[in-house]
Amino acid sequence: MKRPLAWVMVVLAVILILQFYPVRELLAAELLFGLGFAVLLVLGGLAYLVGSVAERSLESANVGVPLTGDSARRGLSAREPVPILGDTGTQRII
Repeated sequence: MKRPLAWVMVVLAVILILQFYPVRELLAAELLFGLGFAVLLVLGGLAYLVGSVAERSLESANVGVPLTGDSARRGLSAREPVPILGDTGTQRII
């Protein structure tokens, strides 16, 4: 077991290092970036979940009534590009 004095010195060193402004600034930036990436991870996961649910619903629609699944798949693939308001360049499918 380590001596208590060593632990006290480590705690005091950490407290001293955290008093420097650049260290606090870097820790705050790292926390904010981590939070931002966590939000992006959640949004990406939700988009993946919605896409997989939509894909499974098309597959299950094709199992029960083949006409419905084929019609939905044809309608989805036959969409034409719709110009976005104020867009003068290329057209995108929305």
